Amino acid sequence: MAIAGKDRRVYLVNSDTNTVVKGEQNYSLTINNALIDTSDKDSDWDTKLSSTKSWSLSVTANADTTDASQIAFLDSAMEGDEIEVLIGSTADGFKGKGFVESASESSERGGVVSRDFSIQGNGALNKVTA
Repeated sequence: MAIAGKDRRVYLVNSDTNTVVKGEQNYSLTINNALIDTSDKDSDWDTKLSSTKSWSLSVTANADTTDASQIAFLDSAMEGDEIEVLIGSTADGFKGKGFVESASESSERGGVVSRDFSIQGNGALNKVTA
């Protein structure tokens, strides 16, 4: 079954509170599984072994100078603080801690100011289910 994009969001997690990123336009979550080649000369087929895993998140939002989530993302980028995010929904999503690797702001004549955040996971990304 298809899911409407508007129904999946990014949240800043603070204790037990999930604060949605206001003005969110889109996000992209990437989960990586590094593979080790274990092939040998005894077979024509490649074989692999699962190794380390990592995740990253990019978020684009209309700039909001009063939004607690955007402020926390900017602070993380400038001060190196770890943040926790929830991606998707509280019933079906992912949760993890990470650092904002980069934050940028763009402005066009005749357009709205937007912000882009790149978050690199620090440790496991966990599934969230209801």
